[in-house]
Amino acid sequence: MLLAAAPTVAASVCPLSLTAGHAAARLLRLDAPAASSFTLACGMNHSSASAVLITTTLPDKPHLLLPVLAYGLLQKTAAGRW
Repeated sequence: MLLAAAPTVAASVCPLSLTAGHAAARLLRLDAPAASSFTLACGMNHSSASAVLITTTLPDKPHLLLPVLAYGLLQKTAAGRW
């Protein structure tokens, strides 16, 4: 169940943060380079810090890393397409 839920949640949350950044950049009427930087700054958060926290605090539950890894993969893919 977690194997299916992790990519599903990541696929819905990740584009949401990029879309929110894009909408805010348009609302602020930023020029194209600034809007692109602003969008990526909003969308690219540090999921690797979450992975380190899970690994150090819950070393006996490696399956909890799956959502973090799925999110990180989708985050980088979405940012590359933006």
